[in-house]
Amino acid sequence: MSGSCSPCEEQDSHNTAWPSFPELCRAAAGRLPADGRLNAAGEWHFVCWEVPIDDPSHHDQLFVESPRAERTALDETDVQGAFKRVNSVWRNVIEEDGQFAPEPNRYHLYVALACPWADGALAALFMPPDCDRRGASKTKGLEDCIGYSVVHPTWQRSRPEDPQDQHHGWTFRQPRDAPLSNGLGHGSFECDDALVPDSVNGAKFVRDIYEKAGDTGGKYSTPLLWDKKQNTIVNNESMDILRMFNSKFNKWAKMPELDLFPASLEADCEAANAWIYPNINNGVYRCGFAKSQEAYDIAAQDLAGALSKAEELLSKQRYVCGDTFTYMDLRLFMTLIRFDAVYVVYFKTNMGTIEMNFPNLLEYCKDQGCLSGAGHGKGHQHAAHQDALLHLTSRSEQVRSDP
Repeated sequence: MSGSCSPCEEQDSHNTAWPSFPELCRAAAGRLPADGRLNAAGEWHFVCWEVPIDDPSHHDQLFVESPRAERTALDETDVQGAFKRVNSVWRNVIEEDGQFAPEPNRYHLYVALACPWADGALAALFMPPDCDRRGASKTKGLEDCIGYSVVHPTWQRSRPEDPQDQHHGWTFRQPRDAPLSNGLGHGSFECDDALVPDSVNGAKFVRDIYEKAGDTGGKYSTPLLWDKKQNTIVNNESMDILRMFNSKFNKWAKMPELDLFPASLEADCEAANAWIYPNINNGVYRCGFAKSQEAYDIAAQDLAGALSKAEELLSKQRYVCGDTFTYMDLRLFMTLIRFDAVYVVYFKTNMGTIEMNFPNLLEYCKDQGCLSGAGHGKGHQHAAHQDALLHLTSRSEQVRSDP
């Protein structure tokens, strides 16, 4: 991403009136899913995103553990124990005169706030006041055009009546419903005001929505874009959804002039994505999902180098691609804001913290802080963290970095 505001240019704007970085992380970013599954190496894994992997040649080495149809990203590792993300299944596009035409109030977005990819898609919808300390909005303002639902932060048995079906996944609840324990029966996690039940399909689980659309992929992830007119899934790839939100609904957007994918910066964004996505966005998951020490060591080294590169880049410019906020900033922020509170502990990315070791990345996160939806999701974060810790401590063997 282009950079946060350069310290030499924007130092005065980073004042003590803004929340501290730990407060920002806790309030806005650390909403990890509260359930998942441990891999053979003892790593506690989560699933909620779908992004194409860099090298499709690895596809024949995937799914080495799970024979069942219902799967999660936890199964997506190669024979060396390295995490290899698989392409999303639903890749339809919204376009004029196409099967899925842009219309107001036709589409519905399903998200888990724990997921950085889903959170980025949701953030693009909204136009919060005073988003930018310079007074400029960084989101499209489509909240009156596209509806959305937000799941509870715990994973629950999606088919509890079937003893042979042990799938756990995202569930919907109403705010102020009774608290839920996690899938192992631990904890008590509130149903807070951030939850938005499924008003379109009345689903109890995200799995229900996929099955209603006849899904055969078996990976029930968010973000998920639904067409209310044809009663089917449009797309579950976060980058596709961002692109469609960016350009296909400008007729109804409050900020139609905002372009997260400017043509003039296309080459710069692609060049930045070539190292930010595999080494930072996906890099934290490569660390956390590693099933061998070798896979972890490679991922951790790549992540540390990319963070240092981003730190240097953002010492010179405000955004990843210069002076313009792009989709690369949206994606980088959603990873960085979770880094200290989430990834350092649970994904063992302990090569330093943003607050203590990367001052330019810290200022960058403060500058983009409005995108996180601060004020919602504290319960999501704490539920997820406690749940993950319970599962982590239940294993005797763990892939880890040196203390």
